[in-house]
Amino acid sequence: MVEETRIAIKGMTSYQCHSTFRSALLELTGVFAVEIYLAEEKAVITYDENKVSLNELTSLIQRKGYEVE
Repeated sequence: MVEETRIAIKGMTSYQCHSTFRSALLELTGVFAVEIYLAEEKAVITYDENKVSLNELTSLIQRKGYEVE
């Protein structure tokens, strides 16, 4: 089932952060789209919950050095 989630993320400060972060998420099987809003410090991720879990998404974000709220 396709889900869309909004995740508050601290630590993204530049387009380079945006690009690296977005690419890493899109490499996960089951992630269809990633929209990042630097000024609002959030990401909107569309994914298949049967292929990737919310926990896997947040773990990847944290491994990339960002804080998830």
